[in-house]
Amino acid sequence: MGIYTISFIGEEIDSFQQKLERQNIALGQHLHWQPYTPDQNYDCLVLCNETSFQELENLSRQTKKILWIKGYENFSHTIPENVEIFPHNTPLQLLGQKLIRTINEFNDNYYLAVKTTTNAIMIYDAQGKPLWANTGFATLFGITFEEFCQRYKTFHEASVLENPEQVVEQLRQNQIVQYQSWFINPDNRKIWLQTSITPVCNSFGALERFVVVETDITALKETEEKLAKKTIDLENQKILFEEERQRSDDLLHNILPKEVALKLKKGKVKPKLYKSVSIMFIDFKGFSKLCRIYDSLEIVEQLDYLIASFDDIIGKHFLEKIKTIGDAYMCVGGLPMKNNSHQVNIILAALEIQQFLWEFNKPRILNNQHTWDCRIGIHTGEVIAGVVGKKKFAYDIWGDAVNIAARMEQSGVINAINISATTYELVKDYFDCIPRGKIEAKNIGQIEMYFVTGLKPEYSTDSTQAFPNEKFLDILRKM
Repeated sequence: MGIYTISFIGEEIDSFQQKLERQNIALGQHLHWQPYTPDQNYDCLVLCNETSFQELENLSRQTKKILWIKGYENFSHTIPENVEIFPHNTPLQLLGQKLIRTINEFNDNYYLAVKTTTNAIMIYDAQGKPLWANTGFATLFGITFEEFCQRYKTFHEASVLENPEQVVEQLRQNQIVQYQSWFINPDNRKIWLQTSITPVCNSFGALERFVVVETDITALKETEEKLAKKTIDLENQKILFEEERQRSDDLLHNILPKEVALKLKKGKVKPKLYKSVSIMFIDFKGFSKLCRIYDSLEIVEQLDYLIASFDDIIGKHFLEKIKTIGDAYMCVGGLPMKNNSHQVNIILAALEIQQFLWEFNKPRILNNQHTWDCRIGIHTGEVIAGVVGKKKFAYDIWGDAVNIAARMEQSGVINAINISATTYELVKDYFDCIPRGKIEAKNIGQIEMYFVTGLKPEYSTDSTQAFPNEKFLDILRKM
């Protein structure tokens, strides 16, 4: 039941059809009579006029079979294999029989193709009524054509599309329609289909029937799904890898300054000299005694909370935490990124830490609990900074300035900020300070020291003198 396309050159199709009908020559129902259009392929072309050899060759390349009715009986050129010449006086009955044989040959080949193909092929009439299906249809869908016709009277009923009428309208406009869909077969397996619907129109362009070819693309879809799953798995692995790398980087940045960590990932970091930095030491009063009197785990948990709070405070003031040793806390301003405001930043951080501890201790005093009191010491000077060791990297600083800062803390008093004369000279215009005179520092000698009581009133937001106002922040930004 193939669709055989015939066209004519030199005679009208209707005239030739009428001649065949008068001779009672029936060519069959499944023909597609088409007016000749250049560059279009045909199954058979009936050539009813004289033509050149070049034109004949061109026609033979776009047509499976040519019947040349008015050709010369003696032709000087080699005739293409798919061209058969008939004298102009050949009886119409003979031509009709030749057309029938040509059509039968086509149908034999067609039936062989549709019988051996694994695709499902169906033919519907213009109204969508099923006319025929090949054996591949029953193989693919698990039902016979007869059973299908009992269930579905039209293409519209059988279609999985939301709007099958739109498809039929496209077919009426001589457009090929293609889409993908799926169904569950009798073995409860999901089968994917590639559907191609080809319209067959008469010589006036009206839709006569359409051919539906269903191709099982399940294997292709399953391969695509596996590839998609592998792609998703790879993407998930990439995300996990990035998350793990980020955690590793975060951990490294918690141990080392970010700039130092980035350099360390590229190779060894060389020690670096910093001409001017400010160093702060903080030490809690009586920590060892607290551990003996109270539950050690509880004390360490409180210490962890306080240290974490200090980390947040110094981060706001562009300081770098160096380390903690027991209950001692050490940080520095002015490295690894150099700046001109480190001596101010570090005292602002010290004042905020004092205020934080005061707020933390207030409810503890009311509840008659132990308080967390500390000494703070600050000095400004020259240091060498770098990473030491091959394992458990540690970023550290060395130099006399470090030792003097430690002595500032040790020579201080509880809940006070003790600074050296060097630092005082750099910040005296912004902070209220009380001179202490020269005080003996272990292994160093006498050092002039000052207590910082707070920001000068004109630079403070409130009576605590711990927090800078906008006027002072403007000065700080210009440093």
